[in-house]
Amino acid sequence: MMNQGWIAVLCSAMIGCVGGDDSDEATNESEAAIAVSPQTVYTFSASSGTGVVIRLVDTVRTSARPAFTVKNPAGATVASGSGEDVAAASFSANATGIFSIAISDASSQPSPLTSFGLNIAVAPGSHTGGALSPGNVMPGHIDLGELDSYTFTASVGEGIVLRAADLAGGALVPAFNVYGPTGSLVNWTWGYDVASLAFAAPATGTYTVVLYDNSGGFAAAGDYNLYYVKAPGAHKGGALSPGNVVPAHLELGALDSYTFTASVGEGIVLRAADLAGGALVPAFNVYGPTGSLVNWTWGYDVASLAFAAPATGTYTVVLYDNSGGFAVTGDYKLYYVKAPGAHKGGALSPGNVVPAHLELGALDSYIFTASVGEGIVLRAGDLAGGALVPALNVYGPTGSLVNWAWGYDVASLAFSAPATGTYTVVLYDNSGGFAAAGDYNLYYVKAPGAHKGGALNAGDVVFEHVAKGELDSYTFAALTGDTIGVTVADIAAGGFVPAFNIYGPTGDFVTWTWAYDLAGLAFSAPASGTYTLVIYDNSGGFAATGDYRLDFKRTPKL
Repeated sequence: MMNQGWIAVLCSAMIGCVGGDDSDEATNESEAAIAVSPQTVYTFSASSGTGVVIRLVDTVRTSARPAFTVKNPAGATVASGSGEDVAAASFSANATGIFSIAISDASSQPSPLTSFGLNIAVAPGSHTGGALSPGNVMPGHIDLGELDSYTFTASVGEGIVLRAADLAGGALVPAFNVYGPTGSLVNWTWGYDVASLAFAAPATGTYTVVLYDNSGGFAAAGDYNLYYVKAPGAHKGGALSPGNVVPAHLELGALDSYTFTASVGEGIVLRAADLAGGALVPAFNVYGPTGSLVNWTWGYDVASLAFAAPATGTYTVVLYDNSGGFAVTGDYKLYYVKAPGAHKGGALSPGNVVPAHLELGALDSYIFTASVGEGIVLRAGDLAGGALVPALNVYGPTGSLVNWAWGYDVASLAFSAPATGTYTVVLYDNSGGFAAAGDYNLYYVKAPGAHKGGALNAGDVVFEHVAKGELDSYTFAALTGDTIGVTVADIAAGGFVPAFNIYGPTGDFVTWTWAYDLAGLAFSAPASGTYTLVIYDNSGGFAATGDYRLDFKRTPKL
């Protein structure tokens, strides 16, 4: 053996490496400096299908040019690499047995004092960094040509998200490979500042993550954070509370994780808002109780998602930046509503109005009780008539979606309660981007029960005013067969389009009408009891206001 130079054999969660001859076998995680001939050969064992990553490094960055060739047990070349400072290769072993690495200095004038570092990672088996913990962050440092390796366990179908961030935002280009339990490559990725990967585990077992620099020449070094989330299992931010908001800060490349519980069919609404309205693009994934991806979304300022829970159990929410490069940080708020269960604004009172303010990305929630068949009318009006586009969802007692509506100025809904119990109303902005905020009024009428304007008597004439989105309610008594006459006139004959609904003693819908200036009808009372009259604007958009005259007549049955 000719003592032409030294090769420092540096092992990084690898099959290993020692020195001492022109053909030496690598052994797990050893390190040595040895004298070598002009071309030194090292060997390592691998099984067919396992993943191999090799980096050969000029540790003192001389004029030497590291180079290597890898041959399989049959002597066929399977990989090679050379570089100014770092030679690199990744491949899948195509046979089982002893592989050889022939190392050389490929410069035009090889130096007798060349010293190279050899890094090998083989999956499965590499784990210099140890096991990753779901929802946590692993800080690390990549040296020149280094291969950092980690492991995690997963069951088939579970959701996996990984991100590696260059903390200095410098020359380091973080990249990583993910290998499955048998060592097969599952996926890989890289990014100038943040490398990001999300996938469903294809098999049950131990996975290997090999992290490295992917810059031109593979020669950058630097500090990084490796973020890992597995669903189920990740819950960095804890459990979400229905109707509440979580304020938080997203670090560079971070994955913030939360959990919530739900029963099959319950209504779920989630929104994440970038508080500064800057470069941060909030996004989140939702994983079901088994870790399968339920849905995901993103938005330039607000990310929004609404769905019915497909199964009973614990769900995982993973929140992250989805900007180009995934490298923006910022403060955000995460809003979560579950129906039933959310009641931020409390219980609605029939015939009354709730004035409130909708924050950026907020989900305001209210509840009301109703019996099957009762008449329900809801309206939400943007008081400023600005960018806010009010919208509302109504969920039934079991959390199933009953109906929803939106409007540029007023969102309006009218329906009969399909079941007896507690209903949930979720109010939100439905503008493009979901990023408008503003003051609103929420109007709620239930029949029977609403009587804002009081009781009407035969021959009464009432002068009143309808504000934007308002619902005016009155009651009157009638016996079966009585003839009832109602007219509502727009006094100013302007944009207001008068309309009204009439509900029977049990809250059942009886009749309705509308007209551009004068709405009127007459009918025979189908039952004895107290009726409910609801007056509102029926113009396009439901946003007109105006003064009206109400004339009420009741003629007893002969």
